[in-house]
Amino acid sequence: MSTWLTVGQVAEAEQVSPRTVLRWIEAGHLRARRQPGGRLRVAEEWYRELVERGSQPRRILAVVDDGGE
Repeated sequence: MSTWLTVGQVAEAEQVSPRTVLRWIEAGHLRARRQPGGRLRVAEEWYRELVERGSQPRRILAVVDDGGE
């Protein structure tokens, strides 16, 4: 039987915001399951898969050159 983690628990473990974890789920980097009532849960095994990959998915920040204005 799986242990289910909340988005908040994953965020706390990875030291990121819950919104970042939601983005990982939306982008397919982290598997999640919607529970009755609509809440998302991450199986402990799925979270371990993320950790075992060796790095968190990171946001790509675009740098825009506005010409110094």
